[in-house]
Amino acid sequence: MTLLRWLCVTFVLAFASAAHAESDLLKNARNTFEYGNYDESLRIAETLLASHQLSAERDLVEAYRIAGLSDFYLNRPEAARRHFVALLSVDPDYGMDPFLVPPPAVAFFDGVKRDNESLLTPIRERRKALAEQERLADEARRKLIEENLMRQLEPERPVLVQTVEVHTFATNFVPFGAGQFQENRPVMGSIFAGTQVIGLATAIGSFAKIESLRDEHGYYAQADIGTVNNLVTAKWMGVGLLSASVILGIADSLWHYEPTSTRIEALPQPPHRPAPKTNPAPANNAQPPGTVVPATSHEPPATEPGPSPSTPVVPHANLLRPTLVPVATDRGLGIGLGFRF
Repeated sequence: MTLLRWLCVTFVLAFASAAHAESDLLKNARNTFEYGNYDESLRIAETLLASHQLSAERDLVEAYRIAGLSDFYLNRPEAARRHFVALLSVDPDYGMDPFLVPPPAVAFFDGVKRDNESLLTPIRERRKALAEQERLADEARRKLIEENLMRQLEPERPVLVQTVEVHTFATNFVPFGAGQFQENRPVMGSIFAGTQVIGLATAIGSFAKIESLRDEHGYYAQADIGTVNNLVTAKWMGVGLLSASVILGIADSLWHYEPTSTRIEALPQPPHRPAPKTNPAPANNAQPPGTVVPATSHEPPATEPGPSPSTPVVPHANLLRPTLVPVATDRGLGIGLGFRF
């Protein structure tokens, strides 16, 4: 692994050194051209072009420009034309700067471009297509980097499920904590349901005990008069507890009533969506002409036609069905009255 790293570093340094040398040679050709030594600048530029060491577009354009102008100033129009055509094949929209290049050289270059205009059009279109592809690739590359960076910086977002429950107003008047359970307040519902069950059980139990103490003539024994009085008091206390709890439960349910409630839960994993079922293609039972079907073949039993796809199917209305529900609270167990819609 160490040897491999060393080789990579050596290759990068060698490539950087070569690029730096190429830049120095091109700079030397430019300086020589600006000092008016056109023979030397032409030689350096042609050496760079013949070695195919210039990879950047701007370097190629600069080398062809120096070579073409050097040929023009040395009175070699055909050689200058050849270098200018090569320059335009790299950048068909290039133009000479009239503030740096004399008007005769600018006119000669513009004449070369005008003579080859029909050949430069496909090059321009190709360059535009490549530029568009490069832009799309850069945009996709940038988006990929940004998405991966955001995915690394942000935690994994859970899948949230929002549940909306519709509450029925009439349920507020149902005893045994039905309104509280509907509002997702099981503790208060258990309290009201427990007190009402206790009051109802006390009243019914006391009444049954009172009736059991009567003799066959409907009277009480002298020794049971005190017990009967206590049972009557307990009966009315049970009725009072039941009534007070029912009234308070209705008032509390109306006070906290909301038509709907929303609950948001996070799923541990995305929901699994089963693949849609596809009906198998019907078998082709067509017989070729002249085929005799045996008499023992049975026709499939006829079925009653179902509703057409365009016929809406109306479900039956669900009725309000009370159900006793065991409720566990911090103070013990209780029985609540639930409703199914």
